[in-house]
Amino acid sequence: MLNQLATISHESSEALSLVEEMFPPTDYDFIEVLISEYETLKHQMLSLANFVKKMDSQAAISHFIEANRDEYARGIFSPERLFNLPPALKSLDAKFWQSAMNKTGIYDLMPESRREGWRKSIDDRQTPEFTEQIVRMTIEDLMASRPLFLAERVDYLFKNLSRNHKTNKAFGFSARMILEYVVDPKWGTTSYTRCGIIHDLRSVISMFIGREPPTYGMADVLVSTARKSTGEWFDVDGGAMRIRVYKKGTAHIEIHPDIAWRLNAILAMLHPNLIPSELRTPTKRKLKKTHNLFSHLIPTAVLDELAKLRFIQNREGMYFDILRIEGKSIRQSLEDIIIQLGGTLTNNTVSFSFNPNDAINEVALSGLIPSYRSYQFYPTPADLAAECVRIAEIDPSGKTLEPSAGHGALAQLLPDDADLVEISELHCLVLKSKGFKNVLAMDFLEFEKKTLSTSVRYRNIVMNPPFSEGRYMSHLQAAASLLAPGGRITAILPSSVQGKNLLPGLVHKTHGPYTNQFANTGIDVVIMTFDDPI
Repeated sequence: MLNQLATISHESSEALSLVEEMFPPTDYDFIEVLISEYETLKHQMLSLANFVKKMDSQAAISHFIEANRDEYARGIFSPERLFNLPPALKSLDAKFWQSAMNKTGIYDLMPESRREGWRKSIDDRQTPEFTEQIVRMTIEDLMASRPLFLAERVDYLFKNLSRNHKTNKAFGFSARMILEYVVDPKWGTTSYTRCGIIHDLRSVISMFIGREPPTYGMADVLVSTARKSTGEWFDVDGGAMRIRVYKKGTAHIEIHPDIAWRLNAILAMLHPNLIPSELRTPTKRKLKKTHNLFSHLIPTAVLDELAKLRFIQNREGMYFDILRIEGKSIRQSLEDIIIQLGGTLTNNTVSFSFNPNDAINEVALSGLIPSYRSYQFYPTPADLAAECVRIAEIDPSGKTLEPSAGHGALAQLLPDDADLVEISELHCLVLKSKGFKNVLAMDFLEFEKKTLSTSVRYRNIVMNPPFSEGRYMSHLQAAASLLAPGGRITAILPSSVQGKNLLPGLVHKTHGPYTNQFANTGIDVVIMTFDDPI
């Protein structure tokens, strides 16, 4: 294996350096511990075998065997056969090789063919003798070959792309890839082998983004969830990739350019003449600017437990499930996610007033939960929302808009046909699960630009805009540009704006202040109305 690494080209050596950085230095102290345990057991086995062999008569042992043999046991085990030393030592060798392989974690990195080769030699007890010299040489060779194993795994993924689709390039990974037969179009069942390819892809990507790989079953959850919304994109692993599944069973997968070039660089380790140099280096093309609105990737262990939750409706119309996890850290993370999605906890019972299963799956697959601080999402308290809508005096003759709908605290008090704008796609999913109809997943400032070119204007605009860095002003100004003649804007704002003429040309009035309305903020607020005098 080391010889294979030594033959790579100079250009591919850059990829080798890239890959080697992904693997931490190996601590080989465990080998000494295993060798000590092995030698102790081997000595005991040799002593026992010699003791039995030296006995004048083995008849006494035969009686023990016969008397204590299970009634369903097959065959006759003589003392000579039972204490046959060579196969027993082979069993001992196999057991300790299995322990050594598990401790290195190398199984998770090996391509399937190599992994099965090792498993077969262990199952068939055809491993080398477990001596310190052989073990150290073998383990060091395996660990040094991790870049090669990763390259072989990437090569396997590349070779399993559907060849009759033009977007699947014959000379490397492209941003979009296509897999056929991921779902049986007739029976609707997912393909175990095709889901395995998706799992391997996510496992490799997890190494690039520095997180634990997903469990195997999550690939099936991913495909099944995406198939429920045929043709729609689903973000996975923090946007490192996304997937959509079609009725005919084909899956489209898009990989972030920063991931695609790394996959090609690794693939070039095995096929240096196949991959063009521009495909295995960071793109020079300016990518569309995006903002990371998320706090961090949720640990894989938390996502695995989250994916196990399945909420069912009780007689009172609530959706509930039971938290069965005991680990304190994982449980706390789960509770935080549930609360952010609008759920409540009573002891181990989790309850939602709406069906949260789609939102739960979205978080489990994306690996992300919107950050309150980034989104400036602070749910409007029920009493404050009711007061705000009361002051708004909704005019049913005109259209109504809620520019930052969140989980719908204000929206649930507005007319059913109100337009709800919300920047978080996850929150939009929550809103739709609650039964809201006109939900638009968009930044309100972008919505304003798009709507200005139309004739749509709003008689009633009720809002709780983001406060940080004066963002409430840009939202207020955007709302004013969409206000219909004679319309009213009703906004929850920081109390520091009292007495200020925020929107010249509109008649304003201040209500409040209202203290301690938002938990963990210490911010007092007012409710202001802005009326168009016509």
